[in-house]
Amino acid sequence: MHRSIKPAAGALLLSLILVACGGGGGDDSGSSTTTAAASSAAASSKAASSTAAATSSTAAATSSTATATSSTAASVAAGVPINAYSATNAPDNSAAITLSNATAASFTVSGANFANNGAGEETVDTSAAAATNWAKYTGAFDASSTYPKSVTFVARVKGAAATYKGMDLEIAVPDTAAGAASRVKLIVSTNTTTGPQIEKYDNTNSIKDNTVDVSSYHIYHIVLTLTSASTGTFTTYVDGAENANLSVATAGALRPASTTTDNYVAFGANSTSNKYQGSLDWMVWMNGAYTPAQLSGQLPSSLGTTTGY
Repeated sequence: MHRSIKPAAGALLLSLILVACGGGGGDDSGSSTTTAAASSAAASSKAASSTAAATSSTAAATSSTATATSSTAASVAAGVPINAYSATNAPDNSAAITLSNATAASFTVSGANFANNGAGEETVDTSAAAATNWAKYTGAFDASSTYPKSVTFVARVKGAAATYKGMDLEIAVPDTAAGAASRVKLIVSTNTTTGPQIEKYDNTNSIKDNTVDVSSYHIYHIVLTLTSASTGTFTTYVDGAENANLSVATAGALRPASTTTDNYVAFGANSTSNKYQGSLDWMVWMNGAYTPAQLSGQLPSSLGTTTGY
């Protein structure tokens, strides 16, 4: 037992002698050890901080990338190439149409029975005497030979509560290389073919929907998909809902345009044998197939009422 105490006592005595003699080596060594430990701890802390910062930076970069991706997606979603006529001006006004590239254009107008109320509504009235009153914008669509290719046309229109036709809406899409063009004509009619009608969609047969009250404003929306210069399908929507009565789902022959180079959107009274009385609130058109859901929130605010979109 004494042998085990002696070494401990000797060590204690040596420590006391060193302190008494001013031997700060032990304290300096202790201080150095403490400093080194602190330094090591600080280094570890900095490294940890640096690692955390790097992780944070990486997370921020990831977040930034995600934000950029989200922004790009939003930009793509908002990039619908819309050409619009708000009917704020007469169709032959030089600033009547706002094209998708933000430039202005106008319709070529024939007939003297168009009237603009200055509040975003264009009317055509040939009830006094049947006459052609036609507003046409040429160069509206893709004229390439790439198939399938689609175009979209949307218009808010009403007919008069009478025995006249309301308004004709027509689009023609060409294939310059093939030397052919197809068209779709929608008649908003209140006479013997009450309701909207796609006239001679295959150059022979017509389809209609008598359940739509054309004396009130409705939004008519046509998506035409061509499988060749002269064949294709089309889907018609009324007020944002697909209307099977006015659609053709199986690809077949389409109505040929009057000339092989026809490329236009048009509205008005395209007949000398029928009287017309109707109003157009606005119309838009674009290359590509766009459903009401895809156009939701994308239409220009200047159009006014766009219920369903």
